[in-house]
Amino acid sequence: MKKLMLFVLLIFVMLSTSGFAYTDSGAAFYCNNCSDCTDALNDNIRSTVYLNADIIDYSGAICINNPTQFSNKIFDCQQHTISGGETYNGIFLNTKTNNIIRNCVMTDFSIAIRIYNSDNNILNNNTFTSNDYGISFESSSAYNNITNSTINFNRVGIWSSQGYNNTMINNALNHNNYYGTELATSDNSTMINNTMENNTLLSVLVTGQAYDDFDLNIDTTNTVNGKPIYYLFNKSDLILNQVNETGHIFLAYSNNITIENITISNGDYIYLKSTTNTTIHNTSVTNSNYGIYIRSSSYNNLTNITANSNSNYGIYIGSSSYNNLTNITANSNSNYGIYIDSSSYNNLTNITANSNDYGFYIYGSYGNNLTNARMSNNTYNFGVYGTTLSHYYNDIDTTNTVEGKTIYYYKNTSDILIDSSNVGYVAFISSTNVTFRDNNLPSNIYGLSLINTTHSDVLDNTFNSDYRAIILFFGSANNTISGNTIATTQYGIWIDSSDNNSITDNTISTNFGIGMRIQSSDFTEVKTSTITSSECGITLSSSYNNTISANTLNSNDYALRFISSPLNSTIINNIGSFNNYSSERLTYLEGNTISGNRIKATEDDIDELYYGNSSVLIEINQSGEKIGYELSWRKSATGYYDEYSGPAIVNGIVYVPNKGFLGIMAFNETTGEEIWRHYTGKTDDTPTYVDGVIYTGPGVPETDIKYKKIYALNATTGELIWNYTNETSGGTPAVWNNRLYWLARYGPKYLYALNTTPEPLTDLQRHLWNYSIATGTLETSTTAIEGVVYGGSDSGNLFALNATNGTEIWSVAIGGVWDSTPMISGERLYIGTRGNGIKCLNKTNGNVFWTGGGGNIYSVITLHNDVVFGGGKNDVLYALNATDGTSI
Repeated sequence: MKKLMLFVLLIFVMLSTSGFAYTDSGAAFYCNNCSDCTDALNDNIRSTVYLNADIIDYSGAICINNPTQFSNKIFDCQQHTISGGETYNGIFLNTKTNNIIRNCVMTDFSIAIRIYNSDNNILNNNTFTSNDYGISFESSSAYNNITNSTINFNRVGIWSSQGYNNTMINNALNHNNYYGTELATSDNSTMINNTMENNTLLSVLVTGQAYDDFDLNIDTTNTVNGKPIYYLFNKSDLILNQVNETGHIFLAYSNNITIENITISNGDYIYLKSTTNTTIHNTSVTNSNYGIYIRSSSYNNLTNITANSNSNYGIYIGSSSYNNLTNITANSNSNYGIYIDSSSYNNLTNITANSNDYGFYIYGSYGNNLTNARMSNNTYNFGVYGTTLSHYYNDIDTTNTVEGKTIYYYKNTSDILIDSSNVGYVAFISSTNVTFRDNNLPSNIYGLSLINTTHSDVLDNTFNSDYRAIILFFGSANNTISGNTIATTQYGIWIDSSDNNSITDNTISTNFGIGMRIQSSDFTEVKTSTITSSECGITLSSSYNNTISANTLNSNDYALRFISSPLNSTIINNIGSFNNYSSERLTYLEGNTISGNRIKATEDDIDELYYGNSSVLIEINQSGEKIGYELSWRKSATGYYDEYSGPAIVNGIVYVPNKGFLGIMAFNETTGEEIWRHYTGKTDDTPTYVDGVIYTGPGVPETDIKYKKIYALNATTGELIWNYTNETSGGTPAVWNNRLYWLARYGPKYLYALNTTPEPLTDLQRHLWNYSIATGTLETSTTAIEGVVYGGSDSGNLFALNATNGTEIWSVAIGGVWDSTPMISGERLYIGTRGNGIKCLNKTNGNVFWTGGGGNIYSVITLHNDVVFGGGKNDVLYALNATDGTSI
């Protein structure tokens, strides 16, 4: 009888636990793996779930993926480890509230714990190591707490993007590769008693677009390398004087603050954001991430400042005016000593900038006054660069020196001769009939600048190790550049929008860029010069009626490059050998005189690109009839092109991504002649062209960090304008109002917004905001129009975002989206879906007007004469009525 009772009890226990692999202690559930823990958290019988074992190298996308009943629960890992093998999220909460997650050790995830649109959750006594992001608060997540946690060796420790009123208390955030804490558009966040040490870029980064974004509660109990943080928002008439050594000072929207007798060593920086009438005096920032960083701030005074041995800039002034800087020392910084960026009417007096990568750089700025500045032993000492003529109108007198030699910065001058051994830097702006000869210049960002300067001579000078040696910009015409020796530069001689110049008998060698670049300039004569060991000997682009003759071009990657089909030019008697590539098919340059050139390459560079199938291209008209066209040219390529991508064709140039050689190629639309190629990684998405710039990047997973970048390239030459380091992105980017929008398919799933300005920004400066999705993968390309960005994911959501700040306008479930791109016409949005055909929605609110066609629509949707076209992998092309979606 006892055996029978035991058997019945065993059957009862088995039946009662069938379908459940977690155990019930009567007070709590216990689980051992991701799926069991998910099931236990979905079971409302108990409100506490304990992890009873380590979960190692979880290979799925998300270990605990937003259990439906995961609210008002406690999840306690009991110090067990959950490791992800670099998968997406460890624990993901979406619209969940009032949970406690504690005693977890989370490693090797893209985001260890991701809190999305979720409120009033507590994360206590957890450890996060070796993740991309330790914890994230996203999409209006509010009133969450992180306490007593250790957050080390991640890319970013705590990341908040549009998270509000969240609190971080008693956490240790150390040795993170980018930031300890990043608060982006996260007002009313609170930080108390957090310790941050040895974070690579910054311990605390605060960014935003609006006043409220900087309304944070960060008190002095927070420390950077053991030193307090001072965060002042909307303060006035305060003095920080002789406080103990400080780790971080941040002033936002403040006025009339005095900072004096302060020392920051091994800290973050002093940052002024939208701050006025502030004085910084007798202050030192050394061995820190930045020195002093001023953004959108005016009428401030800095005196007796030391900013030495910092990891980035010593002094940065961006978009700021009417500031006074006196007695400034900025030495031995890893990037710029002093950088004036898009700023005007600032006064800088008694400046020392030595032993930096770049000493003193003025970019896109005007009306600034520089007196008694001394630069020496920098990799590149001094330079001024502008995108308009007005940017060169700064006041820089002869009290300024480079390597103890005088800076000559002339405006509106004429009839002068400079042949001194005491020249540190020289620029002529709107000048005429000047002679510069027999000078030996030290290394500068720009060696000699002729800006809107005419009828002048540059003769027999030596330029060594400049970033760019000689530039002629903005209508510098009828000048002679002869007998100069130039070595180890990015550009030896750069002529842009300047005609009728004579370039003769120059020697240019060992350049890591272009020996001689002639762009948008006509009637230029280049002869009897020698160019060796450069990436490219001579580049001629968008320029006409030029003469290239009797030059010697040896040991370059490219000897000659001709872009945008120069016309009426004479290219004769040039010689060269041991160039990797020859002269890029001179015989294709119709309308020019070409003869006597003997340029030998060590290998031929003619690749081919295939368009269409075999020898014809196929067009399908609106009646569904196929029309064949003879192929005008065909090129096969090293590597291969992807079936999902297509070329961008603009102004007679075909831009095509190529997975095989890891980059993008540009071809002449008519002849198929290769114009340029640039290595960007295994890109398989159509590039975007906007205002003379090609935007592209890798569209497949990359392990090499050098390819994990978004690129902006000069559309004419293929030269790099800027890049942004990022997880591998995908899709064709969208550009609106100087902002670029792009999806990260692999790693954290974000839509990124970047500043497209050509100025040399850091990744931190270029990044504006990012929007993350709850589940799935971002698979569409983006569309940006009228201040709205549209995108979608394979999990089924299509969304619309404010293009300025990334806030969500609407999000609707339409079925998975894969490779299709939102297409806007009037008030309607058309998109292809996975398994649900083509959908037409109201672009304002996301309401669906109609669904038509069927199957998987992967293609770009096209609208023509009120007919919508789209196709996919079912070998069907759909033509639908644009009004109601009925089949045509």
